[in-house]
Amino acid sequence: MTTVFFFLYTRIEICCLIVIAYIAYSFFSVKRRVSYVHRLFSLIVLCSLLNMIFDFITVYTVNHLDSVPPVINRLCHMVFMGSLSGVVFCTYLYVRALIYPAQKPGVILWAPFVISVLSAALLPIKYTAGGYTNYSDGIAPRVTYICIYIYFALILWLFIRFHKSFQKKQLRGITTAVLTILVITSFQAIFPQSLISSVGVMMLNIAIFFTMENPDATLLDELEFERNKADEANKAKSRFLAGISHEIRTPVNAILGMDEMILREADEEAILEYAMNIRQAGNILLSLINDILDFSRIEAGKMELAPENYELSSVINDLLGMMVDKAKAKGIVLILHADNNLPKSLYGDCVRIKQCILVLLNNAIKYTDQGNVTLGITHRKIDDRTVRLKISVRDTGIGIKKETLEKIGSASGKIDDVRYGTEGSGLGLSIVKELLALMGSGLQVQSEYGKGTEFSFEVDQQVTDWTEIGGIEDSYKSTLAGLHACEERLFAPKAKVLYVDDTQMNLDVIRGLLKRSAVQLDTALSGTEALDLVRKKEYDIIFIDHKMPEPDGIETLALMRALPDNKCSDAPCIMLTANAISGVRQMYLDAGFTDYLSKPVNPQKLEDMLRAYLPKNLVEVLKIPKKEDDSAMPKIDGIDVAAALRNLGTRELTERTILQYYSAIDQTAQELDDMLAGGDVKSYGIKIHSLKTTSHLIGAKVIYNQAQYLELCADRNDIEAIRQTHPFMIATYRGYKEKLGDFCRSIQQDGVNQKKKFTNQQISDFLAALSACIDNFDSEGIDNLVNDAKNHTMPDDFSAQFERICSLAEKIDFDGLRLALR
Repeated sequence: MTTVFFFLYTRIEICCLIVIAYIAYSFFSVKRRVSYVHRLFSLIVLCSLLNMIFDFITVYTVNHLDSVPPVINRLCHMVFMGSLSGVVFCTYLYVRALIYPAQKPGVILWAPFVISVLSAALLPIKYTAGGYTNYSDGIAPRVTYICIYIYFALILWLFIRFHKSFQKKQLRGITTAVLTILVITSFQAIFPQSLISSVGVMMLNIAIFFTMENPDATLLDELEFERNKADEANKAKSRFLAGISHEIRTPVNAILGMDEMILREADEEAILEYAMNIRQAGNILLSLINDILDFSRIEAGKMELAPENYELSSVINDLLGMMVDKAKAKGIVLILHADNNLPKSLYGDCVRIKQCILVLLNNAIKYTDQGNVTLGITHRKIDDRTVRLKISVRDTGIGIKKETLEKIGSASGKIDDVRYGTEGSGLGLSIVKELLALMGSGLQVQSEYGKGTEFSFEVDQQVTDWTEIGGIEDSYKSTLAGLHACEERLFAPKAKVLYVDDTQMNLDVIRGLLKRSAVQLDTALSGTEALDLVRKKEYDIIFIDHKMPEPDGIETLALMRALPDNKCSDAPCIMLTANAISGVRQMYLDAGFTDYLSKPVNPQKLEDMLRAYLPKNLVEVLKIPKKEDDSAMPKIDGIDVAAALRNLGTRELTERTILQYYSAIDQTAQELDDMLAGGDVKSYGIKIHSLKTTSHLIGAKVIYNQAQYLELCADRNDIEAIRQTHPFMIATYRGYKEKLGDFCRSIQQDGVNQKKKFTNQQISDFLAALSACIDNFDSEGIDNLVNDAKNHTMPDDFSAQFERICSLAEKIDFDGLRLALR
């Protein structure tokens, strides 16, 4: 009987050992990322091999006690029981790591394993003779099994507590492994002579390996890991594109700003034509820059159309203005063939259509050495609301070989080594194909090698005005002729506007920009003040800055919408923000805003926003005389005067804003020092954001750049970086006190020379009226009194008190004003 038992047992042990050895070979022969989970399975496999070997050995030693020294027998049992405990302990850690991949076990979790090893080494072991084999018994094996069952209980608790966190394959593998070894170890604990623990260890390895750790599963994990890496790389690319787009946009805006001054001030038709071409080209370039992120969305399948009303003649004029000089430079004639009865106004994504035509025209001119390039636009009426445009670009260039036509639009690169030798990448046509596919169209091409090529596509557009477009060339010239018809397009004296910004200088700038429009403008320095105003007065439109001390712009709108006595619940609300990242508009729309306006505020965009959202009966169009010459300002050290004039509009407002900036230097610098010393990074970020904005307005570029970096550090809560850069920035900022000193003192002196002296009687009347306004909490009345008094020169004995009153009035500090009057 004993011989039969040993024969069967050795065969089972050998089979189990072979299976685990195969698993070990398969697991360790595959290259994989080194992770905590994989290392734990490595330990399970190694402990299993050790357990198999010494299980086989201990069966022999316990049945040959006379010939095997007791020390060897005890050592073999210690390794056998310790490795079995190690298998279950590592299995528990494995299951735990699937839930907490980065959390290592504490000391207390090692306790049962350490106890089982020590018991196997130190506690008594009995060797009992059975019917067909001897087996180990006594305190040491029992303690080992108790420790093993503790880990089984912990694994069971993890399953019950976190079963929803496991994947299906993990649930199958761990459940099979744990139940198998639990049943088998329990059976051997009850029937010690069965000696089948090796089968349980083998089944545990099989269950885990073939569900989670085999090469196929590893490959899937690697693919998932690589996919995540690719997603991160794509996000990094998007962030880079957003950043570089912003950097490119800055000089383009400067070019367009200077060009706008030429368009408003020039009289010669030729100069106006050149300037208009610059504006058209600049606007197309700016649109392309703003859409760079959309190109990456094509790859991700996230490109979306942005339809809008547009005039077809304007699109054509933009394209001709962009390409005509390039064609002339090569001696090529640029021809336009367009139906004169094309509808005037359409609804669709004109930016995408212009992008497609621009790529085709650019390629046609680039690869045509003589002859002409023809832009053709025809149409066919589909129904009462839809027209199908057919747009073609035909050139007399060298053409494309038949065998290479199929490569057109391929992202792999060039179409033909001759036609696209060193100049083209071929990616432009690939983008055209993707954009046309998005619009439900496709790119067609006909070419005869050596004679020319014609690209064409058709696109359906909705018609908003069926008026015939007429001669496009005549329309283009009439646009040039009427360019100087008016300078100020907006006049809305009945419109009521609320502008909320936490920087007084920004509010003064808006007053100056909207002065000629005659709107009834109210301003608020905080969200709290804005909430008070909307309870008292109806406004036609509200502008709210994003970055303000609590509540910020988004919180202010939410509080405003929740007010039961809000008189402006239906008024459009526009978010003011310096954030120009793609997708920000949708973020603000989701927050409840009607639209957003970028800062620093562009005067033209501000007027366009008002025209778009003010009630139509409140807006008038007037012809305004030619703008006065604001270019005679002196040069100021550290200030880009041209940029300041461009941002602020008039010399008067520019001088006043620079004077305000100069007066606030000491106080602002001290507040920033105090906030940093107190570790208040949030308030520091808000204050530095305000300094960045005002520095940009007056053209203090050095301070603007430094403040921009510090604001970024504050947003990241990187106080160490702030502490390193802050002293240098503050020293430079305080240095503007000297740089602006002569200029500001001359402005103050000019103002004093033009002011009348404030008499003692006027001072008494002023203080009495001011006291009454304070008692009634009439902030508007206080502002009117203080602004009127500023037009006078103050006596020496009242000057300091008046400056104090002005400062407190700006802060709307009623308690402080009461004390100042005493």
